[in-house]
Amino acid sequence: MLRLMTCIGVLLLSGSALAAPPEIKGEQALTKDSQEVCRYDSTSRGVLDEKAFALCLVNQRRWIDQVIRMGRENQQDYYTKASYPFCYGRSTRRGTTNPGLMYMCLRSEIESYKDVMYYLDKLGQERVIPIIRAELAEYGSWLMVKTRIKNELDPPP
Repeated sequence: MLRLMTCIGVLLLSGSALAAPPEIKGEQALTKDSQEVCRYDSTSRGVLDEKAFALCLVNQRRWIDQVIRMGRENQQDYYTKASYPFCYGRSTRRGTTNPGLMYMCLRSEIESYKDVMYYLDKLGQERVIPIIRAELAEYGSWLMVKTRIKNELDPPP
């Protein structure tokens, strides 16, 4: 398994699309971002709906806690060099990250990575590694890797 992880690490480091990952945002930055997201989402015709704003902040707090937990639990290259940068791009606009979108994306990417590792063991490196290399270079997403492996190498009956 260590050899597989080393192989994946080399693939991630060689991908030009993954060369400069963004810095992982901390709790304080995500809290500030969530306030901006909630203020924007809770304002209609220039008037802030205080109840909607408060509810939004409660929900965002849950997502922030989950994103921080995922960051602590997943410090491997697949997360820091692929999953996080991909999800950061999907959930960040003009520098403001939506923690709810970030959480949903990261959860999907982490589960997809686990599926890819399963396929790597089940189907063999010679069949799976070229797909990993191609999909990460093009999309930077483990979900896209998993989808292509399932479609090409493990189709439904």
